Amino acid sequence: PTTAGWKPSGPISLIVCQGPGGGFDAWGRVIGMALTKYVGVPVVIKNVPGLGGATGVETIWRSKPDGQTIVIFEGGAMLATQYLLGVSFDVHRLTFIGNVNNGPFAIFVSNTSPYNSLQDFVSAGRTKTLLGGTTGLASGLWQSMAIFAKEARIDVRPVPGYQSGGAMLVGLGAGDFDAMFIPPQAALAMIKRGSVKALAVAGTARDPRIPDTPTFAEAGFPQTGIFATVMRTLAAPPSTPPHITAFLEKAFLSAMGDLKFLESLRVNSPKLASFLAVSDTP
Repeated sequence: PTTAGWKPSGPISLIVCQGPGGGFDAWGRVIGMALTKYVGVPVVIKNVPGLGGATGVETIWRSKPDGQTIVIFEGGAMLATQYLLGVSFDVHRLTFIGNVNNGPFAIFVSNTSPYNSLQDFVSAGRTKTLLGGTTGLASGLWQSMAIFAKEARIDVRPVPGYQSGGAMLVGLGAGDFDAMFIPPQAALAMIKRGSVKALAVAGTARDPRIPDTPTFAEAGFPQTGIFATVMRTLAAPPSTPPHITAFLEKAFLSAMGDLKFLESLRVNSPKLASFLAVSDTP
């Protein structure tokens, strides 16, 4: 459908389903700045944390389908939440704009933890209940922990209440719980300071920034290696008209292909650039 004749009537609200300071917040702000150029109005970040991201999705579910509100959320985690926990929204009925990136999680413990390997952690979990940090049971961070706990046959109980992955990292350093899942990118500063240590990383290969950290598959947990990932997806409310959807899709694709935007990712965060499958050749 043609996009002619429709423009946003004012700033577009971009709902981020986590609180400030985490990976989702960082990506929301990066995408918001890139989109502003192509939608012709400011894209304003609106953090709506709660229930591991489900509160933000509920907000977009109830928003007007007028193109003035969009959301960045965990696509895979919210689909799982819909079937496992029961929610009022239907992810399938959201109006999808595009997939921002996919990336692996890693499991982290504090530098003072007695667990220096994934095997240490699993051995402890076979004799006692361990604690895992989470922004909510709907989050991919917790669902990854649950997948791992099931595969490892250990008991890990959630410690909820955190609004973002950044807040969870602070809780981990404070000793509020034993371990947490988060993308390695989000923990790089604390890794460099020696505040946290990674025990394993998902995906098919080791992360080059933490090359001594084995993959879950190498450690004997292939299912966790496959499913402990994050999918960041951009969507609008259900029943958004096709001409508005086409406008937003075009703006999103233009932003994702903007050479200045991609160069900024290359310079400031090589890992973010690799998530977007950026080529070395324009």
